[in-house]
This record gives sequence, structure tokens and C-alpha cells, in this order.
Amino acid sequence: MKKLITCLCMALAATLGSATLKAQYGPLPGGGYGSSSINWKYETATRTLTLTGYGRIPDYSNLQPAPWAKHRAEIKSIVIGSGITSIGEYAFAGSSALTSVQIPAGVTQIEDYAFANCSALPAITLPVGVTEIEKGVFLNCSSLRSVTLPQGLQKVGDGSFANCTSLPSITLPLGLREIEKGAFSGCTSLASVSFPAAGLTDIDEGAFYGCTALKAATLPLGLREIDKNAFWGCTSLTNVSIPASVTEIKSGAFGGCTGLRSVTVAWTVPPMPRHPIFPSVPVANVQLNVPRGTESTYRSMPVWNEFLKIGTVANAEVDGRRIYATEGVLYLTLPQPELVRIFDVSGRLLQTFSAPAGSSTLRLKAGYHIVQVGETAEKVCVTE
Repeated sequence: MKKLITCLCMALAATLGSATLKAQYGPLPGGGYGSSSINWKYETATRTLTLTGYGRIPDYSNLQPAPWAKHRAEIKSIVIGSGITSIGEYAFAGSSALTSVQIPAGVTQIEDYAFANCSALPAITLPVGVTEIEKGVFLNCSSLRSVTLPQGLQKVGDGSFANCTSLPSITLPLGLREIEKGAFSGCTSLASVSFPAAGLTDIDEGAFYGCTALKAATLPLGLREIDKNAFWGCTSLTNVSIPASVTEIKSGAFGGCTGLRSVTVAWTVPPMPRHPIFPSVPVANVQLNVPRGTESTYRSMPVWNEFLKIGTVANAEVDGRRIYATEGVLYLTLPQPELVRIFDVSGRLLQTFSAPAGSSTLRLKAGYHIVQVGETAEKVCVTE
């Protein structure tokens, strides 16, 4: 009899435990940024976590984990309701079985490490309205192969895609302003990066450090600074193109890029680097392409004079194409008719027109503009 009672008690406990796990749910506290009312539910049958309501998913941490944290190794799908506007820190971090996430259009903020270590996640699409990807959001998402970033995104934060070792390519949207420290570091499958045509001003320290599959870096006009070690160890990188808008390249920016074959620059007067920018690169075997008529300048300057093979590329002014602005007027001198596009510094298209061969003018509002003429683009400052 005692044995029978023991067996019945064990069976009852197992039944109750199973019933408890079929669906776990509850409310979340307010996130501290205005009023929030969010409920969560986890279904074990489908391994789906659903969040509904409105407002902000709160921040969590290892010391204060999310209420669904005990299911992190089981969750396969996350569905976020349309009323939710922000995903807090560490909200879904460590969901190692996660393969699907639905983020609605109303979400505008994704905070630090929100999806870090989601090692089975294959794809992510961020909605229009997200303007910044914060620190480590997709850190160590080692199965991530497809990333779609929205127009209007302005910042890719520190380490946000670091060690996403399966990611083969990324298209950075027009208007992106900054790629922060280590954003794509350790993305060893990343072979292609499409930089935006305008808007990007800073590539921070180690942004593409150790991206050993990256083949080329055609950097956009308007870029001002390439920070230290930005492309260090990109051993498959063969071609680099640097626009005239860059005013500073810091130590080791292209260090260890042992596969480098050509560097194309657009300065008529190159910047004077204060530190080596190509350490551990056999630059004597690399072709340096400079604007026509500037070869002697490059041969006389430190760092650049280490290149023994110096060739020339078309210089816009030598070829009869000139773009400049003063006193509220844009001046164009073109050898042939061209389609001209005017952007603001955030990358927003302001105007498109056909310019004739020869000289022409256009009135513009005061401020900085990006002027694209065919394949050439220039950043101009329009004064009043």
C-alpha cells in the first residue's frame, strides 16, 4: 500500500508539473519610459513566446532575468505584438533554440544585448522606425545569414553584430551615420559590405576587425574618419577605395590586410597620418592609385611614399568636371550632360535634375549637401 501511494503521488506531481508547463504567462512591470502594459505567454506545445499589449519591454540582466528566462533553451519562436514600442536590454538573450522573431513596425528601440547569443537564429528583419541598433544586440548570433536593415537607421552600435560568423553580406542603408566600435568584428564569413552612397561619416575602432572573408571596401563620399584597427586582419581584402572627404585615418586602420592589391585615393593633398595605417601589409607590392598630377606629392609624404607602385586615376577637375558652391549657389562644370542628384547629409534625396555640358548653376539652401554627378559625388558647403 505504501508503495502504491508513493507511485500515485509521483504520478500526480508529474501531471501537475506538465499542466503548469503547457502555458506560462503573466504581466510585465512598466518599463520606466511612460506607461506600459505588456503580457507574455509561453506555449510549450509550439515553443512560442508571445508578448502583447503596449509600451516597452523592460530591461533585464543576469541578476534580474526575464520571467521567461527558464525557457531560453526551448523557445523557437518569438511573436511581439503591434503595440510594443521598445525591446529592453537582455530581453531574449541566450535563447539558443530561437529560429524565428517577428518584430512589428511600431518598435523603434532595441536595447543592449536584446538578442545576444541567440545562436540558432538564421535571419532578422528590422522594421522602419528603428534608428539605432544598440550595443551587442545580435552579438554571437552565429547562425545569422540574412540581415535586413531599415531606411532611416542612423547607428550600428558597439559589437552589435560581432561574431555573427555565418553572415555572408550586409547592405547598409542610405542615411546611416556611424558604424561603432567592433560592430561587425569577427564576422568571418562577411565577404561583401555595401556602404550607403551618402550619410556615413564615421567608421569606428575595429568595426570590421577580423572579417577575414571581406574582399573589397569602397568607402562612400562624406566619410570623415576611419578609426584605429577598423579593418585590421581582413586578410582577403584586395581593393580599398578612400574618398576625398576622409580627413583622418587612425593607427592600424588597414593593418594585417595581407591580401591587399590596390588602394585608390581621391585626395589631391593627402592627409598626413600620425601613425602607420598599413602595418603588417607589404605595401611595396600594392598599387596606389592617386589623382592625376599628384604622384610627386604622394612620393614625398610619409606612409604614402612606402608604396613603390603609384598609378593615376581620373581627377574630376583635370577631366573637366568641377563641383563647388558658394554664396547660396552650386556651380557645375561638366564635359557632357549628366544626371545630378542632391542629397542632404543624412542621405535624403532633395532634388534630381539634368545638367547640360559646360557650366551651370543651381540655387541651394545654406548648409552641407551631397552632390552626385554620374558616379562622382562631392560634399559641398553652401554659404549664404
